[in-house]
Amino acid sequence: SSYSFNGKTYTTAGTYTATLVNSAGCDSIATLVLSLKSTSSSTTTASICSGSSYSFNGKTYTTAGTYTATLVNSVGCDSIATLVLSLKSASSSTTTANICSGSSYSFNGKTYTTAGTYTATLVNSVGCDSIATLVLGVKSTSSSTTTASICSGSSYSFNGKTYTTAGTYTATLVNSVGCDSIATLVLTVTTSAVPTVSITASATSISAGTSVTFTATPTNEGTAPSYQWTKNGVNISGANSSTYTTSSLTNNDTIRCVISSSLTCVTTSNATSNSVIISVATQIVFSGNVHHPLGTIIPGVTVNLTGDAVSSQKVDAAGNYSFSVSPDSSYTVRAFKNNDVSKTNGVSVLDVIQIQAYILKKLTFNSPYKVLAADVNNSSSVTTLDLLLLKRLILATDSSFSGRLWGFSDSAYQFADNANPFPNKDSIRISKATSSKVGQSLIGYKLGDVTWDWLASTLGAFKQNKAVEFYHSNVNISKAQQEVRIPIKVRNFNQLLGMQFTLNFNAQQLKLKAIENNLLDVEYGTKYSNEGKLAFLWNDVQSKANTLADGTVLMELVFEKVGDIQTDNIAITSDLAPIEAYDADFKLHTIVKTEGKLVSPNEDAIYAESWDVAPVPTAGPVNIKLSLKSDKALRFELVDAAGKLVFSQKVEARKGSNQFASNLNATNKLPSGVYYLKAVGLDNANAIKRIIVK
Repeated sequence: SSYSFNGKTYTTAGTYTATLVNSAGCDSIATLVLSLKSTSSSTTTASICSGSSYSFNGKTYTTAGTYTATLVNSVGCDSIATLVLSLKSASSSTTTANICSGSSYSFNGKTYTTAGTYTATLVNSVGCDSIATLVLGVKSTSSSTTTASICSGSSYSFNGKTYTTAGTYTATLVNSVGCDSIATLVLTVTTSAVPTVSITASATSISAGTSVTFTATPTNEGTAPSYQWTKNGVNISGANSSTYTTSSLTNNDTIRCVISSSLTCVTTSNATSNSVIISVATQIVFSGNVHHPLGTIIPGVTVNLTGDAVSSQKVDAAGNYSFSVSPDSSYTVRAFKNNDVSKTNGVSVLDVIQIQAYILKKLTFNSPYKVLAADVNNSSSVTTLDLLLLKRLILATDSSFSGRLWGFSDSAYQFADNANPFPNKDSIRISKATSSKVGQSLIGYKLGDVTWDWLASTLGAFKQNKAVEFYHSNVNISKAQQEVRIPIKVRNFNQLLGMQFTLNFNAQQLKLKAIENNLLDVEYGTKYSNEGKLAFLWNDVQSKANTLADGTVLMELVFEKVGDIQTDNIAITSDLAPIEAYDADFKLHTIVKTEGKLVSPNEDAIYAESWDVAPVPTAGPVNIKLSLKSDKALRFELVDAAGKLVFSQKVEARKGSNQFASNLNATNKLPSGVYYLKAVGLDNANAIKRIIVK
């Protein structure tokens, strides 16, 4: 440094004077005693790690170098502080490693199991950070599964080992990256099956040319077996399915089937069936069925075979027939039936009504077989002559239509016109047949039965509507009287189209002379009058419904008395013509005879049984009077107009006169209407009293 003193500069220590003039103008001696104070210095040597810093005299340094700072020392002079700063280097290292999945890796005291980059900060030899880095990779283990199947008795090799039983087996190997490779074998053992095949034939005894189907039934054949049929040990070309059909068999041909199973595990791949030996007759079969248009079996039909051979047979219980005939011949088959127990089974006044309506073109038939049935005289037309013949059958005048009761048609025949099916094809003809003919069926129809109510067994029971009543007043007959007249009156004769019935009388006492006052021209048959039976039939010739007022006389029966009469009755039965009446809606009604008897004026009550009921009409209570020949147990039955029993009472009666009180409403609240009371057990068992309940 320097010091200025009175215009001079001094840099060294000493005593310096200067003569100056003071304020008084005198010398003023100025003396300078100058001393030198020493400066000072210091040097600091330091080291830092790269990335760190060093603070020196208020400053921060991060790089190597020499740095100075001028300070003031204790004597007030400069103090030079020097920093010599050096940098120490940090260090780093990288370790790359791989482990297998499931393993671990230790690095600087830590254990790692997953792939990743891991670091650890350490201190190196110069005291700085040493960054250690681990790059860890995880290599995968591998696995494989082999599924295999072997047949029982076989073996399977897997990774150097041989297995013969079912199970799951594993082997640990090293894969391409050096880790474990788990190889798994799932082994199944299939029991070897035994394929078999059996065959059946649709027929084994046939006539030449008959088609036969053979069917194979295999076991353990797999999903895609192959078939080979053989005849007499020779493969049949093209016969490679589970069935084989042929019509070219000869006697003693032997049929077999060989199958090849598609299963993997079999004891043998091929199996041969049983043998079916075919017997081929030298004759062919001609067979079929006879049935009603409704499908009903018709029993008792005779089927006749004519042509190159003649034969006859009755159909079996299923309506079937079968003839064995020589091949290459011609035949005709016809059916015949005339053996009905009841010749009028299925034939009634209702058929007369409908055929007459058909002739008058008021009705059409819905089947060609009904038209054929209406043609009872086989004239290829339906005329009034057919009606006449039909009435004769119902009235028991005839027992057939010129020896016929049934007609037949070839079931395969197609009528050109169903409304006019003439001429009828009533037979089946086969010309020069070389093979069996089956299914040759005939349809049978009862002649006259256009309502198709013929039944194979009996006439059956019909639901009946309100009864038509016939009655007459008591007829007193004197001993000397030779002629007996009985006017037959009607009740409930409403909207009727036709009716039929049988009237029975005592042929030991009466002989029919005539039927007079025949209001509706009711037709009747007298063939069995000597047996006390008359068949009656009526239908309106214009097919119009008729109604007669209650009490109208329908006809008057005129008899010759041929024996003494004490007490007797005429009765309405079904002995010849079954009791039937039909209204305009073709609904069936029954016909009953109610009151009226033949009585001798000298009748003794002890020898002639009778009974009466009063009052009529009644609300229920009635008095019943009886005259009996002997002690009897009787039962009184009350039925409604439909024939349903609604009341029954038993009584014990003594010989002679009896009187009983009865309440017909005792157990049932009867609706108002007409009922019929019958005394069961009297000699006159058919006597019925008409009761009106009000």
